Amino acid sequence: MKENRLEEFIRQHRDEFDDDNPSLEVWSAISKQVSKSDSSGRISWIRHAAAVGLLLIGVALGMLLYHNIFDQSPVGAHSHGKDLEEIEQYFVQQVAVHTKQLEGFVQATEDERDLMLIDEAIKDLKRQLADAPRSARNKLIEAIITTYETKIAMLEKVIKEKISVESTI
Repeated sequence: MKENRLEEFIRQHRDEFDDDNPSLEVWSAISKQVSKSDSSGRISWIRHAAAVGLLLIGVALGMLLYHNIFDQSPVGAHSHGKDLEEIEQYFVQQVAVHTKQLEGFVQATEDERDLMLIDEAIKDLKRQLADAPRSARNKLIEAIITTYETKIAMLEKVIKEKISVESTI
C-alpha cells in the first residue's frame, strides 16, 4: 500500500522533479572527473597488463627452474657415465671378492642360472639407461644398484652354504 501511495505521489509531482537541471559548474566538475577516470583507466589497464605479464614470466621461470631442479637426475648428463662406472666398479669388485671365496666350490646349477639371469638383467638395464630420458635415469640406476645388491646377496648365500657344507665335513 505504501508503494502505491509513493508511485501515485511521483506521478502527480513528476514535473516538479524533472525541471531541476544541474548548474554548469556541476556539469564541468562531472566532466573533469570523467576525463580523469578515462586517463587513469588507461594507466590502470597498462598496470594490470604489466602485472599479468610479470606473473606469466614468473610462472614460466618457476616451471623452468622446477624442471631443472627436480627433473634432473643427481647424476647429470655429463657425469652420468662416470658415476655409473664408479658404481659398477665397486659392485664388480665386490662380486669378484665373493666369487674368489667360492673358488673350488661346486655351485648348484640353479645358482649359476640365477646369477646368469641377474647378469642379463643388468645388461638389459644398461641398454635401457642409454636410451632413457633424464627423468627415468635415476630409477634405472637404482634398479642396476638393486640388481647388483641382489647378486651379492645371492653370492653371500652360496658362501654361507659352502661354509656350512665344509663345517659338516
